[in-house]
Amino acid sequence: MTARTAAEAVAGAPLAAAPTTGEPSELSALQALAALRAGTLTAVELLASCRARVDHAEGVVKAFVTRTDEVARAAADRSDARYRAGRSLPLDGLPVGLKDLYYTKGIRTTASSRVLSDFVPSSDATVWARLRGAGGLLMGKLNTHEFAVNAQTTPTTNPWNTQHGPAGSSGGSAAALAARYLPVATGTDTGGSIRAPASACGVVGMKPTYGRVSRHGVVSCCWTLDHAGVLARTVADSAYLLHLVQGPDPLDPTALPPDETRGSDDYPLQPPPSLRGRRIGVPTSFFWSGLDATVETVARTALSELAKLGATVVDVDLPPSFAPAISGDYADLDAGLLNSTVGIFATLGGSELAAYHRHLVEQKGPESYWPATFALIESGLTIRARDYLRAQQMRSVYSREMRQLFAEHRLDAVVHPTLPQAPPQQVPFDSPSQAANLSLTQPWDLCGFPSLSLPVGLDGIGVPVGLLLSGPPLSEAVLYELGLALEAALEFSSAHRPPPAA
Repeated sequence: MTARTAAEAVAGAPLAAAPTTGEPSELSALQALAALRAGTLTAVELLASCRARVDHAEGVVKAFVTRTDEVARAAADRSDARYRAGRSLPLDGLPVGLKDLYYTKGIRTTASSRVLSDFVPSSDATVWARLRGAGGLLMGKLNTHEFAVNAQTTPTTNPWNTQHGPAGSSGGSAAALAARYLPVATGTDTGGSIRAPASACGVVGMKPTYGRVSRHGVVSCCWTLDHAGVLARTVADSAYLLHLVQGPDPLDPTALPPDETRGSDDYPLQPPPSLRGRRIGVPTSFFWSGLDATVETVARTALSELAKLGATVVDVDLPPSFAPAISGDYADLDAGLLNSTVGIFATLGGSELAAYHRHLVEQKGPESYWPATFALIESGLTIRARDYLRAQQMRSVYSREMRQLFAEHRLDAVVHPTLPQAPPQQVPFDSPSQAANLSLTQPWDLCGFPSLSLPVGLDGIGVPVGLLLSGPPLSEAVLYELGLALEAALEFSSAHRPPPAA
């Protein structure tokens, strides 16, 4: 019987058969693994097909910071040898891309910054160690905005419309997937940096529960907001990859211990026959306000599809602590900021960013940074300790009330668009760039809840629209169930392909 869960697939249960025609680079991760296990495709052939896509389109897409062709080819040879010997690994022969924040032993990790342009780690990030140990082939390090502090990934372009960016900061990962360079990639998400580019590039992005995936060996942006996660072209591929990289890690003090995650760490690979019994919350304010008209139409069509599949859709009022912007009259502007989720996020993020970079600034000098990045660091240095502590206190209230929202309404997920409008047009590398709007994704980083973006249609300029499914802590399996059902009903990935970049 075909594997129904990620754990069964990892254990060697059969995968659904892969198509017998077409380029191997077009295969999803699970399709490619099925072909590799069946012996109808070799790791060397798969890698060659993916490299041909990179050679064809990279001059336009610009997703890579560092390519590791020789490393990948040597690993492909080893994978093929294991397949011939009948002792293959769960990810054997599958090309992988890493956001250039993940440490790779002996291979430079730059965070897309001149500050770390010559930094070569002496150890691997835990996530990469797990992927490499499972047989993954490293195709290279993927572009991000400098130190992942912006929601636009210059100079990477969006394969669906190369006049626009891929959003960010995991834009290199999302663009590489959309361009068919590789089937899976890693990302990080501080305010939406996995889910926003996934939405803009028509792929699947999972920001798991805070602590579900180790951040050891990942360059930090803001340590109490950073989430390590995965991007893939299908929901099932995302579930399989998350199962491989998750788990406790003694090297990361924020990683969840096994007794907290046991029983919630396996994920479905096939859609359920019905969503009957599942309850979907639709916020009555903010998350469905101020949207681009086409984005709203596409998202509401997808929402209605969830109802057709049997889910109960209910309107919900957001808790009192959710205030996206300053409201009312405040004698002290700082007090007003700390009573808004935007202000809380900015206070936490700014101060943690500045603290992380203080010594790097001293060592390398402000001129080593791009001006926009250094301006954010300077701004963060002005945040007072009492405001930071107050922001953490307000954040805990917000997180508690969001848990209560799910419990009181018996919700499995809250649903809304991932991005309110298409990502901005791309600009030259040395020009100021306008960031994608992360207002709809940031709240889920603040509370640390899992959040899954999947493509559900196209907007007016031919860029994908993502729908965001967010649930209470450790509900990734339920989010994947909902995502699999919606993906199967809409068939977006099989019906739409980005135009080939020249």
